[in-house]
Amino acid sequence: MKTFTTTDPDRLWNVAIDVNALRRLRAAVHVDLMEAIQGDLLDKLAADPVLLVDVLWVLCREQAEAAGITDEQFGGAVIGDVIEAATDALLEELADFFPQRRRKVLRMAKEKAAKLQELNLAQAAELLGSDLMETRLLAEHERLRARIAGGSSTSAPGSSELTPAP
Repeated sequence: MKTFTTTDPDRLWNVAIDVNALRRLRAAVHVDLMEAIQGDLLDKLAADPVLLVDVLWVLCREQAEAAGITDEQFGGAVIGDVIEAATDALLEELADFFPQRRRKVLRMAKEKAAKLQELNLAQAAELLGSDLMETRLLAEHERLRARIAGGSSTSAPGSSELTPAP
């Protein structure tokens, strides 16, 4: 069983995946964790933190209810680095659910997804720090400034366009 800690440092959550958990996920949030092997679930979870928290909530609901924690309180505590730790716990637990050969494939998929995410983040950081981005931002700033000053053909409609015909 894998664990993660939310922003409340004393709150440790156990992530356990078995057939019953898979059924609860399918019924509650229409997520099939089996798509992690041959589908695009890893991408969906990485791109959608709300979906990730919904999945975690279903898996941790019994623990939360025993502690008097609502789904909103739980969701509010899964932010920042907790998202990454919770994702790792979920994916490691899911890998452990499978027999050895599938476990190997899932871990490979997880590694590839992590590598792709790192490359995408590095590319985004490079673009944001580049002269090209600076040039684009300055051009957009000038375009908006000209538009506000009324010096652009894309400025707001003239008063005749705003006044309805009699």
